[in-house]
Amino acid sequence: MKFSMEQRIRMPQIAFRMTRWNAYPKLYACCYEPCGVRTRTFRFTGMIALAVLAAVPLLAQKEAPGFPEDWSHHHVVFSNPGTLADASRKGTIEAWHKVVNDPRYTFQQMKRRGRPPFHKWKRDQGTQEAPLRRDWSATLGSAGVAPDMFPAKWTFSATATPNCSDYVVFPVNAAGAAGSQPNIVGYQNLYVNAGSSGSCPGSAPTILFSYYVGAGTVQTSPVLGSAVGQIAYVESITGDGATVGSKFHVLTGAGTGGSNGTVAAPVAPGTGNNATDVAITMSGFVSVTRSSPFYDSVNEVMYLGDDSGLLHKFTPVFNGAPAEVTTGGWPATVSTQTGKILTGPVYDPGTGLVYVGDSQGYLYSVNATGTPVQSGQLGSGTGIVDTPLLDPSAETLYVFVGDNAGGTGSAVFAFNVSGGITGGSTGSTATLVTESATIPLYDGTFDNIYFTSSTNAGNLYVCGNAGGNPTLYVIPISYSSGPVLGSVVTGPAVASSNIVCSPLTEFYNASTSTDWLFGSAPSTSCGASLTTAGGCVMSFNITTALTGTTPGPWTPSTAFPANAEIVDTNGNIQECTAECGVPDAESGTVTPSWTTGTTSDGTGTNASAIGTVSANSAAGGATVTIGTLTLTASAPTRASSPILINSEPPGPTTMTLNSTMYDWRLTQTNCTAGINCIEDLPTLATDQTSLIDAINGTSCWNTCIGANPSVTATAGATDTVIITAITPGTGANSDPLVTSSSTSIQYNGGAFASTTLGAGTGTLGTNGSSTPPNFPYWSGSAAATTAALASNIAAAAAGNSANVTLSYVSGNTFIATGTGTNAGPVGNSVAIGGTLTGFTWNPTGFLAGGTTPLTWTYQSASNGQTTAPEPTGSSGIIVDNDGTGPAEANIYFGTLTGTGATNSGVKMTQSGLQ
Repeated sequence: MKFSMEQRIRMPQIAFRMTRWNAYPKLYACCYEPCGVRTRTFRFTGMIALAVLAAVPLLAQKEAPGFPEDWSHHHVVFSNPGTLADASRKGTIEAWHKVVNDPRYTFQQMKRRGRPPFHKWKRDQGTQEAPLRRDWSATLGSAGVAPDMFPAKWTFSATATPNCSDYVVFPVNAAGAAGSQPNIVGYQNLYVNAGSSGSCPGSAPTILFSYYVGAGTVQTSPVLGSAVGQIAYVESITGDGATVGSKFHVLTGAGTGGSNGTVAAPVAPGTGNNATDVAITMSGFVSVTRSSPFYDSVNEVMYLGDDSGLLHKFTPVFNGAPAEVTTGGWPATVSTQTGKILTGPVYDPGTGLVYVGDSQGYLYSVNATGTPVQSGQLGSGTGIVDTPLLDPSAETLYVFVGDNAGGTGSAVFAFNVSGGITGGSTGSTATLVTESATIPLYDGTFDNIYFTSSTNAGNLYVCGNAGGNPTLYVIPISYSSGPVLGSVVTGPAVASSNIVCSPLTEFYNASTSTDWLFGSAPSTSCGASLTTAGGCVMSFNITTALTGTTPGPWTPSTAFPANAEIVDTNGNIQECTAECGVPDAESGTVTPSWTTGTTSDGTGTNASAIGTVSANSAAGGATVTIGTLTLTASAPTRASSPILINSEPPGPTTMTLNSTMYDWRLTQTNCTAGINCIEDLPTLATDQTSLIDAINGTSCWNTCIGANPSVTATAGATDTVIITAITPGTGANSDPLVTSSSTSIQYNGGAFASTTLGAGTGTLGTNGSSTPPNFPYWSGSAAATTAALASNIAAAAAGNSANVTLSYVSGNTFIATGTGTNAGPVGNSVAIGGTLTGFTWNPTGFLAGGTTPLTWTYQSASNGQTTAPEPTGSSGIIVDNDGTGPAEANIYFGTLTGTGATNSGVKMTQSGLQ
């Protein structure tokens, strides 16, 4: 059986009695074995038990003076290691001893026990508040925290009344600036809220320290030492391989002494205060952008990866003069891949191996002499971005990638690492739908079922789908000679665009046996508005595993299915009772003002369709129809002019029609070659016929050179020839008409020596009627371009009374939108079509997409699950046992770098966690 905490506290005393077995003669007399053998066996076993259990100070003896929690506590977690008896039967006592004495295991167990209720609570218990509420947001200066990184928190007691000296440390993802921008900030007096009703005085936290250490950024997570005021972190500086590189900092005495600065005016450690900061430029003058330092407090060693494929080792760290190890295979050349950025490392106390991934998608184990073993390729694209997730109790390791090596999906890989990894191995895998070469997959977390199972069985939660909208997934875990990944269960989506969500955090409420999951999305989630990025922090009750029907957060611009349920920002379940499931109906872009009745979401939209002109092959009379409106293609018309032969043209007389010349001659031998010649006869009627024949190329006094290429000629009124442009449209309106005798040849009703086709009493050519509902399909002397035709069609609907508007978009498209009585889904039944060739509608047949606002109807309070707006989303999340009221706990995170007030360290409180 597994011992309770109370039994563990008493076990050293019991073990001691076992070593004194021969002091109990009555029991001794009951032995069935030789007395000396049984005596020695019990004494030896008791000594082991005493040695093992007495070495667990937090569980078996008096609570230590404080507990750290940082990023590493979320990457090294412990399932149930079983009992001493279990380890004895398996022959794994030494490994069991290392696990139960690991400080991270100790802290995990203390935290999962929960905190007894305390009574310093001023809030009106009759007032119902949102289950997830913001207590404070404290500035970090000009930037927030980098994605995937965690703050770090020191808690003086995991079981007593919260201590106002507890503190939280935030790394700042901005270049430090002396006197104005800190690199790292610490806050204390944490347990406050805006109403001054917390367990600490006031309504805001206070600065513990604000330190400037250099012009670099702190873009990875800090790690805490084993004592108050000990912090290690990396100042990221682009390395040149020769003189400049990132620095590993060891800070002690943080927040002690006189002036420790403010965010607006940071100070250097040791300047006016008692803090000491030792900065070590890392060997090789390298860059560090992804790796956080990992502290092995038992051996006083720090491990840290860089962007050049090297794994660095530092010792001592806090208990001596900090120094990097540069002998015995260190720094270790781990990755020789091209583009070899290392993740943060994790150390396995059972095997003494360090595990780390790289940006090319390979996993490595590294032994004490710096010798690596490389897995097969697990990921492509961004490779492995987050630190592997290690469970030393089960000797299992999990790796998360946004794009697997085959490019078929984001994925989770699991390894049995009881003996390290095997070279070239890829473990077992679970694929999470779509992949992305640019969006990573951050670490998931296990549920309480896994942490308490005696067979390492439970559930792994991951926020994935890197190539689509981020979604929660549940992967059942079992164990058979290694971790076995079950069929992936799809849970709720957490945002409505292709973004990366934060790493996940699990928290177990021991007093109510309720299990919680926390995460965030940086945009298009529950906090959507017109002025923010729409990020969201959210919690899920995972006491029972999530399913596809588990309500998720409300998200903007989302096509929710009919009767969809969400959890609003008040922690209530809302059901969509109208418009959800209607084609193209979506939620609004602004978070609704949720009520406990019905809530309207978004604005109505009109039915619409896109018209696309793929080719202009229109003919006069072709139609475009939209409901009762018919738009008609109007044919272009030709320019024409009258030519009056006013008197007998004297020879020689010339006339020119758009560069083609005609010549009257009295003598045939005077006709010029290459010019249509007309005989000068004494009657005007004969001159009319001769001119028509010459223009049309049918008869000339000399040999005709052909018909006029621009116009045709017909008989008009007496002595008049009508010339008409061959090509319709406005292109011929400027064709020149010239004569050498304006007395005898008169154009366009006047004695003009020069004019143009269609001018005066002539008729100008047109491109067709543009008076609605007609539209022209011609332009100049050619068919209109597809873009012009699309614009003409859109303009033709102006002023119609068919409740339809057309608007030109660009290129060869326009949009038809149902309006008036056709607004909303009614417009979806408006028929569209026509006979115009080279033209299509999308969708076909009817206008579509008209909606009215969605309607949400309150159903009930949720099971504690809730959402809270957070404009830019969050870093990794830390949850503690130190709520400001009964049944509450605190949630700490840094906002991702944004603008204004978003560059902050934040504490929220959720009720129901304790």
